[in-house]
Amino acid sequence: MPQSEQSHSAISRTSMGFVSYCFGIQQRAATEAGHSPDLRDPLSLLAEVKVMGGAGLQLDLGVRDKEYLHELRKFSEANNLSVEGSVGLPKTESDMAKFEQQIATAAEAGAAVVRTVILSGRRYEQFHKYSEFKRAMDTGEKALQRAEPVMKRHKLKLAVENHKDQRTDERLKVLNALSSEYIGACLDVGNNIALLEDPIEVATALAPWTLTVHFKDQAVKEYENGFLLADTPLGTGCIDLPQIVHILREKCPRAQLNLELITRDPLKVPILTAEYWSTFPEVTGKELARTLRLLKEKSAPQLETISSLPLAQQIEMERSNLRQSIEFASEQLKL
Repeated sequence: MPQSEQSHSAISRTSMGFVSYCFGIQQRAATEAGHSPDLRDPLSLLAEVKVMGGAGLQLDLGVRDKEYLHELRKFSEANNLSVEGSVGLPKTESDMAKFEQQIATAAEAGAAVVRTVILSGRRYEQFHKYSEFKRAMDTGEKALQRAEPVMKRHKLKLAVENHKDQRTDERLKVLNALSSEYIGACLDVGNNIALLEDPIEVATALAPWTLTVHFKDQAVKEYENGFLLADTPLGTGCIDLPQIVHILREKCPRAQLNLELITRDPLKVPILTAEYWSTFPEVTGKELARTLRLLKEKSAPQLETISSLPLAQQIEMERSNLRQSIEFASEQLKL
């Protein structure tokens, strides 16, 4: 069962949806400690989103039977909650049957948009040569070409997230080359900080392609090899969120804003190492200087290591982060 209606009445409502990763600790707790409610189940998770004050959910539905999907859709429509899918790309022809089943599942659940990524990892961690990275991106582009007819057949849109893989100009080349009404962007407003790009410039460039949004704030702090990057409650990080909202309302007003706040240890972005630069042949000193200036002007006083805390405390921190973000979105951003 979800949290009580008493807690529901005490929390702000928002037009934002949630990305399922917002509940990662509570989902893990269900696996490790039998935590209730079991938020690995989509219907339970959607019910929890309603209680928390959200307007929808983006998640990986996998492949499910029609009876379950009927119940999910019935609940979402009765409570005016949006549902978006999330899926991996078909890297080979042998992946096509499963991919089609997953898209059919998302359609049956009432999704209009399904999020995906070209690269599941992070460019600067996964590759040590630009040629390796380029091969992976070429494979991803072919997978998108493979996926496009499936999306057209089911009349769903495929939204490709900027997932610490391609910089904005690289992603725009892919989207322009595909030139399909069924493939656009899942704009993550913070990820490209790790690629030395400015969130406002990224949002401005990708907004015309944007079908859905991973909405977040990011905290930064210097460490010996570069900087730490952490999801942080809305309004407590370094991103100009009011300006981001203005851009999105103007350029892609129909795109659903989904809060993606992953409560976890800060990520290391080692921009002062040779390994980091091995896949960035064309990044300018001006862009590096801008990032270094950001660190001096907006560095967080401290970033907590979440994994060292007891599980119960991690769960409470996850829920507190979400509540704080909903309140800020509702009261300060009018979302």
